[in-house]
Amino acid sequence: TDVTAKFGGFNVFGAYHFSHTDVNMGPAAGVPGNWRNHGIVAQGGFQITDEFEVFGRYEHIWFDSDLNANDLSILTGGVNYFISGHQAKLTADIGYAFKEMDVAGVAGQTGWRNDGGSDDGQIVIRTQLQLLF
Repeated sequence: TDVTAKFGGFNVFGAYHFSHTDVNMGPAAGVPGNWRNHGIVAQGGFQITDEFEVFGRYEHIWFDSDLNANDLSILTGGVNYFISGHQAKLTADIGYAFKEMDVAGVAGQTGWRNDGGSDDGQIVIRTQLQLLF
């Protein structure tokens, strides 16, 4: 579930996510097949000019204890640059994961990588170009 509100040059976004996975992976896999994960996202932005917007975002995921995965806590800040109105948008952001990033929180398209050991935190710097057709 999510909600978005825009007023003046400000915008806010909040979301709650729940997933229930019930998969029989078999005893040989060593992983239970019934997980309940919860997550939240809170984001706010401010349109500085017609072309530039700054934003900040906080994300947290609570993984089911049966997954033996670290909960994720990520803080991100960035800027959007709008080209030709909203026909194109260039985004640049920097994010910090407060705990080690393990395989449960890694998704290839997000830029986060598996830390493997007991490393503390991880920083990711990303850019993205979106085109509207």
